Amino acid sequence: MQNELSFALGHMGKYVQQAIGNVNAPGIEYFPPGNPNGFRVRVDFKQTPWDLTDDSWVRYRLVNPNTIRASCAGCPAFFINNEDLTTRVLNANGFVSPIPAILPDPPTDGFYATIVDGSSVEVVLIGRFRPGENESLSNPQVTMRTRLICNSCSTN
Repeated sequence: MQNELSFALGHMGKYVQQAIGNVNAPGIEYFPPGNPNGFRVRVDFKQTPWDLTDDSWVRYRLVNPNTIRASCAGCPAFFINNEDLTTRVLNANGFVSPIPAILPDPPTDGFYATIVDGSSVEVVLIGRFRPGENESLSNPQVTMRTRLICNSCSTN
C-alpha cells in the first residue's frame, strides 16, 4: 500500500514542481470548476514561460469509486495519458476539499486536497488493499499526507 500511494504522490509531485503560473493565471486549480473531483496543474512542455496560452493541463481526478487517474490533453508522447495511479483509495463521498482540520476516524474518503495560493497543494491519500472492506491485518490501511510546492508559480 505504501508503494502504491507513494507512486501516486510522486507523480503528482513531479508535475506540481513543473507547474507554471501567476496571480492572473494560477498554475494549480481545482478541476472541474464548480464541482471538483481533483485538481489540475499547468505545465509548460513547450518551454515558453512567457506564453501561458500554449501550456498543457495535467489533471489528477478521482474516477470510478477508488481510482486516481492522471490525464492530459496536448501533452508530449512520454506522458502516459489516462494512467491510473492507484485503484485503492477509499471513497464514500468522493474528492474532498479543503482538507478538514481533523480527518474522520475511521476515514470514509481517500483523496483530499487543499490548494494554497495557487502555488502549492496539500494532498492526503488514504488507501486499503481492498478499499471496500474494513481495515484488518489482511487489509492494511495507509494514510499519506504531503505538501507539493510549485517552483515556478508567482502569486503576487
